[in-house]
Amino acid sequence: MNLQVHSNSLQVMVLYGSVYELFMWIYYGASDHWVYNAVTWHTDKSVAVYVLLPLAYVVLFFVW
Repeated sequence: MNLQVHSNSLQVMVLYGSVYELFMWIYYGASDHWVYNAVTWHTDKSVAVYVLLPLAYVVLFFVW
């Protein structure tokens, strides 16, 4: 069974990940608590997480 994924699905996937990250920031602003420790700004690797996560969506789309 082959699953067909169209190129316009890429926009939805990247938008979903970006909106999720945005709401993670809103949740942190409202509660002062990070849901995931990997995305706090208290570590140096957190910037890489915020940059690489949307890029990973794009790469995985083309690999899939």
